[in-house]
Amino acid sequence: MSAVLETSMELPLCGVKLGEVKVDGGSIVIRGACRSDRSRILEFLESLDTETVYERFHHVVSDFRSYVDSLMESGALIVIAELEGKVIGMAEAVACRRDYVEIGLIVSRGYRGRGVGTALCTGLAEACKKLGFKGLIAYVKRYNIPVLRIARKLGASVKPSEEPDTVLVEACFEN
Repeated sequence: MSAVLETSMELPLCGVKLGEVKVDGGSIVIRGACRSDRSRILEFLESLDTETVYERFHHVVSDFRSYVDSLMESGALIVIAELEGKVIGMAEAVACRRDYVEIGLIVSRGYRGRGVGTALCTGLAEACKKLGFKGLIAYVKRYNIPVLRIARKLGASVKPSEEPDTVLVEACFEN
């Protein structure tokens, strides 16, 4: 049976706490995003510098509204990292082929290297597995060493991709 993300009134992981990362200023909560988080997610994405946006999307994006709306309308799995009500990172999973999801990850530059990306990916991967997906894939620029470290830490393989300067990260979930 193929796992499918369905469109519903609310996002599949809405409000589900998936982890926490302790930082000097308090705790960063990792949780499933809700439709009501749309404006905070947009604010987060619009606050990012061009290099960070390019690392995630592989091109410059100037208007994130249609991207966020398409994620929400498709019923994508969206996980956010928030500190004192402010989104500082997100990861999302979209069904891409039979029983697999394609994921994306982005963390605000000021919060990198603190375990936020790892916590986002771990929480998202665990949720995908519980929902019946067999694995995940991601396309990552070769020079994005922090994301490749996270991938390897989580047991994913890294293979060449058909896209220039890009590798395919793939993780299969054990049953």
